[in-house]
Amino acid sequence: MANDTCVTYSDSCKDDKTVVEYYIDNYRIIQNETYDCSQRTDGLVHCVDGRCGCTSDNDCKVAGITCDAQGYPNRYAQCDLTTHTCTKCGACERKDDCKDTYCCPKEITGYVEATNDYQCTQQGRIINFQGKSYLCDPLNGFTSKAQAKQKSLFESLFEFLNLWVQNFR
Repeated sequence: MANDTCVTYSDSCKDDKTVVEYYIDNYRIIQNETYDCSQRTDGLVHCVDGRCGCTSDNDCKVAGITCDAQGYPNRYAQCDLTTHTCTKCGACERKDDCKDTYCCPKEITGYVEATNDYQCTQQGRIINFQGKSYLCDPLNGFTSKAQAKQKSLFESLFEFLNLWVQNFR
């Protein structure tokens, strides 16, 4: 005897953050569940095509998803917009790809790693390139040591003047 019942399963997005799952049997909803994607800790915090997924690199960064297991230590994973998962890894392009106390050497204009495989590098690393020394400063990326000294001197002078003005108020 054939079973005439048709059970189907469907997912949809109620809004940007909520997935609704339901089973339909002969045009009646027989089970209905709702999931709040924003409560997840894996970067998949938006409802995309009926499931939880990432929509930007920032979703993965805020969740702290890194590329350590893929051979890119101290680099945040990026959102793969095809699968909406935090799985896109590779050489860093800019300092924002790296953890807070790291820099990306690709930001040094003209600098090329021997393997062309740029790794996030720790604060304080110095790269000598074309007669200049570049210092990893996570706030500013790689800066030439001359720029770093100028900035440091300027900041010191500014702090001194600021204190001086405050004492005479």
